[in-house]
Amino acid sequence: MAKGDKYTGPKGSNLLGFSNWTLSPAYDMNPTLNEYQSLLITSTYNKADLHILLDACEDYMIGRKVAEGIIREVANAVKDWRSIAIRLDISKREMDMFTSVLDGRGVVL
Repeated sequence: MAKGDKYTGPKGSNLLGFSNWTLSPAYDMNPTLNEYQSLLITSTYNKADLHILLDACEDYMIGRKVAEGIIREVANAVKDWRSIAIRLDISKREMDMFTSVLDGRGVVL
């Protein structure tokens, strides 16, 4: 932001109705090829493991059913990632790099 720019709110928001804004469930989430995250998933562990994250949902003040719903919603949103990547002209090499991350981790709750 430059001096004088006005902050218009988080960029990961969705407009719900006319005046209600909320962060999307996958705000600032990015696939990684690393086995471990840069930040901790739990208070002591940073392994990139969806089951560990789900088990820690209450640390994030989210009930298990809500967390499972968010996981299903995000999994549904990324299931067509390959066709979107092709439409955006992402190289085959780059898509192949992320295949194991986006295709290989089935969501089983």
